[in-house]
Amino acid sequence: MLDIIIKNGQALDPLLGTCSGMDIAIQNGKIVKTDAKIEENAKIVLDAAGCLVSPGLIDFHIHMFREGSEHGIDGDVGLLPNGVTTAVDGGTCGVSNYRAFHNTTVAHSLLRVKSLVNASSTGLMSTLYDEVVDPRFFDIDKLQALFQEYPDEIVGLKIRTSKQITCGLTSEPLAGAIEVAEKLGCPVVVHVTNPSIDCAEIARMLRPGDVFCHAFQGRNNTIIGEDGGIKPEVWEAQRRGVLFDACNGSWNFSFDVARPALEQGFLPDIISTDLSWSSFYKHPVISLPFIMSKYLNMGMSLEDIFSRTILRPAQYLGLEQELATLREGSEADVAIFRISEQDAVFYDCDQKELRGSRLIIPQATIKGGKMMYRQSTLV
Repeated sequence: MLDIIIKNGQALDPLLGTCSGMDIAIQNGKIVKTDAKIEENAKIVLDAAGCLVSPGLIDFHIHMFREGSEHGIDGDVGLLPNGVTTAVDGGTCGVSNYRAFHNTTVAHSLLRVKSLVNASSTGLMSTLYDEVVDPRFFDIDKLQALFQEYPDEIVGLKIRTSKQITCGLTSEPLAGAIEVAEKLGCPVVVHVTNPSIDCAEIARMLRPGDVFCHAFQGRNNTIIGEDGGIKPEVWEAQRRGVLFDACNGSWNFSFDVARPALEQGFLPDIISTDLSWSSFYKHPVISLPFIMSKYLNMGMSLEDIFSRTILRPAQYLGLEQELATLREGSEADVAIFRISEQDAVFYDCDQKELRGSRLIIPQATIKGGKMMYRQSTLV
């Protein structure tokens, strides 16, 4: 007897680029059959008629260190009910406290958790004061030891370049982080809201595989030039493989930037939430499906949106064959969604509104072949 059968749904496979009606069968934590019709018995049968079935979502940027940071949330509570099965902690910890994060959070999470390590040794511990981003205080030796200790868990180096954090420094924090990342052999993820240098300069500095985080932020200078167009350096960076994460957060998204960017064909490479206590189930973020719904109502296709919340982050993690497909033999991380036709209001970080008519509503989440969430109406 199979463990789970999902019947009558539209299966969206980002890796294969397909979306078609088929049934999905799960056994021992793996997808074992995908077919137009599966007639075998199962312990759990889910009727996904009228629903979209996809691999589990990947939230590429959240903050999960509850026990040692004022920013952290319970990822299992915040993500599993929303179709998310994999999360990347966005640099909440540095070398001084990463092991505590691993022991208290990563080791006990139902989610699959990967992590960025903050270039600052203490990471993001308090809401009262910020981390130290002066490169003179980056501890390269300890960072190298930490990356060697957790090679399958740590996936990059995080740095923030906001004016209120850099304390008069300009390009030095990012340049220092890139220098450290070169020695570590890893990507850099850079927070750019209210940046201490022009976004064009940040785009020039980043290497293929690095991540420009908060692409649609509206504080200080942005990716939009004085002529109203996307800055040429930003286009060029995306062409050569720099990834642009739309990472929403409480302060990092503006319709005044996102709308013209999308109109010009500049799509984010990744869509993530930046969930923390300031945005946990609150506007303007609420959840990853809610953020995805915002892009749906701004005109992006479902295929493009799911690619940016599954395929692109999975490729960054080197796990696209396991996590970005529904084909037989892949990991049984599966989410079911209903596209609901209803009024919805989305906000940016300046309380500007977008009124929409469609919401992506989570119906069920399966992680490693186990039911993690199920709407009572999904029978």
